[in-house]
Amino acid sequence: MTRDWSTTRTRHGTPSGWSKHKELGEEPCEACYQARQEYDRRRSASPENLQRSRISARAQNKAYGDLAALYPEKYAKLYAKYKQQFTEESTQS
Repeated sequence: MTRDWSTTRTRHGTPSGWSKHKELGEEPCEACYQARQEYDRRRSASPENLQRSRISARAQNKAYGDLAALYPEKYAKLYAKYKQQFTEESTQS
């Protein structure tokens, strides 16, 4: 039986679709599995891009941490807001 994915919010056939399946506790569909495999192959094939991505991610995480330390009340409010929003979205799907 083929599952009808048209009613889900998962972007099938993409690495983000694979992540959404995992987030929802589902086994990824074949299209998402293949997209994730291709993504991993491309990342492994280009160590320069991988290094740049890691540097960017580290810088972003450090900046978030510094901003949270500078504005702890605002950070806490935004965090609570988005956590509630994402929780509501995940229960609707």
